[in-house]
Amino acid sequence: MHSDPDSGAMASGDGFSTTVQIEAARAARHHWRFDTRWVLIPIVAASGFAGLGYEIVWTRQLSLALGTEMMAVLGAVAGFFAGLALGAFALDGAIRRTRSPRTIYAALEGVIGFWGLMNIWLLPVAGRALSSLLGTEPAPVLLWAASFALPTLVLLPATMAMGGTLAALERMMREARGGARVSAGVYGANTAGAVAGTLLSTFVLIPAFGFSGTLLCLAGANAVCALGTLALGSVADRPTPDADNV
Repeated sequence: MHSDPDSGAMASGDGFSTTVQIEAARAARHHWRFDTRWVLIPIVAASGFAGLGYEIVWTRQLSLALGTEMMAVLGAVAGFFAGLALGAFALDGAIRRTRSPRTIYAALEGVIGFWGLMNIWLLPVAGRALSSLLGTEPAPVLLWAASFALPTLVLLPATMAMGGTLAALERMMREARGGARVSAGVYGANTAGAVAGTLLSTFVLIPAFGFSGTLLCLAGANAVCALGTLALGSVADRPTPDADNV
């Protein structure tokens, strides 16, 4: 019994074709990771931009509410970082266990933007209520305690959400790079964005648009981060043509 050389060649050709398709699919997935990594960097930077921009605006608002800039700065910084620490501690486990860090991150950015807009009215109202409660000559200890408690409580939903965004961003970036550690890159891009947010909010946005307009701009940055992440996720979940043919 003789083997058919043509059928053998065809089988060999089919095997070669399958191998080529597999390699093409792997290359397509690797190419997607590379592109996603670079698309995520502006999102990481924009998140930091909005976060520190909010801190600048909230500090200015608190200085009007408390009547002294030094207490406003100390209270805003302490309350801001207390919320960040609490959010990072409370949300880190859920973010690391979730199957969709993109969805959680988009929700957190939505909370930040919404609460940032709420503080257009909430911080002035809370400041007026605090002034009436403290009276004209409060004890120094009571005044300092109120200066810390006011920003901590009023800003808590936004600052806790901010504390969770870094963990979500780090998880998203790690998945985009195929499991490589990316903490330094995430923190670096986020810090660069924070520096830009501090400078632009102080010298450009607040003088041009006031507190309310600046908060609207920063909430817009949150919306861009959330929508961009969800759009990127829809592209990621779409199978590549090469992968479908394997």
